[in-house]
Amino acid sequence: MGAGLLASGLVHREVTAVRPTAIPTRVSEHDVDLVRTLTSEFARMSNRFGGSLTRDAIHAQLNYANGLLGAQCGSRVRADLTAAVAHLAHTAGFASFDTEQHEDARRLFLFGLRCAEDSGDWLMWAKILSSAARQEIWDKHPHEGLLKADYGLTRARQLTPGLRTILHLARARALAKMKRDGEARAAVDAADREFERVRPADEPGWMRYHDAAQHQGDSGHALFDLALEGSTGGGHAADRLHAAVVGHHPHYARSITMSQLKLASLRMAVGDPDEAAQVGGSAMRNLVHLRSARATKDLAELARYCVPHRSNPAVAVLHDRIREVARSA
Repeated sequence: MGAGLLASGLVHREVTAVRPTAIPTRVSEHDVDLVRTLTSEFARMSNRFGGSLTRDAIHAQLNYANGLLGAQCGSRVRADLTAAVAHLAHTAGFASFDTEQHEDARRLFLFGLRCAEDSGDWLMWAKILSSAARQEIWDKHPHEGLLKADYGLTRARQLTPGLRTILHLARARALAKMKRDGEARAAVDAADREFERVRPADEPGWMRYHDAAQHQGDSGHALFDLALEGSTGGGHAADRLHAAVVGHHPHYARSITMSQLKLASLRMAVGDPDEAAQVGGSAMRNLVHLRSARATKDLAELARYCVPHRSNPAVAVLHDRIREVARSA
């Protein structure tokens, strides 16, 4: 036992003694490509496993990439590097959002916005604003979220249809939370019209995640609150969420799970408790491999909608499973 404890202590000291990678004095397009590649990999891992398993690693890489901005390089490389750092900052900010570290997320999104502005990358600028808007809405600041989405749309003519789509969807989420039902429905309609204009080859590579399944899921989330209130404007929320669940590639495990949880909550509240229990059970199986504070909060919301239906055996089993997960968390 003593040797084991000693070995454990040695490992700990060895890990903490590792020195950070030195920042080069001059950077090239090769360094820019590395930042882009790592950003794509981090985003892929976050989508599959959740922000909790990737957040610290992304932040460490962002610190390194931020150091690169102080190195020597030509003006073309400088612009490309600053744009790449903006994208990495967005990925870091979204991971913090997913872990509900909201102040960190705000700082990272703001840093990313400044980098996007400095580089003239207005597409990434709009993407960051859409994510920052969603984070504010999630953190119960829908008015702030609406302001950020509207700010992004001030450059609508410079944006692609895909970027306009996600900004309209952010507006819809905010308006729904503010119980401005007609405006929320209109924002979803505007997003649908923009999405019909999307040509993937004309969008930046990092926007290609927003395919038909993603669009159905995001718009379904926006309509969720309307459907709960019995608004006719939310009538297609369940259909959209179902389309997202069945349409996503398995690598988008977080998106699938969160759409399942919303669909289960909606069906439990205003639909069929048996169907809700089935969908919720599938979400529970996916959660085993996912570390996302947002998904955990959606799970707690589902538990609340289960309570009035505890006499239903399938619902009772689901509710007990959720309670077990909560106790072990």
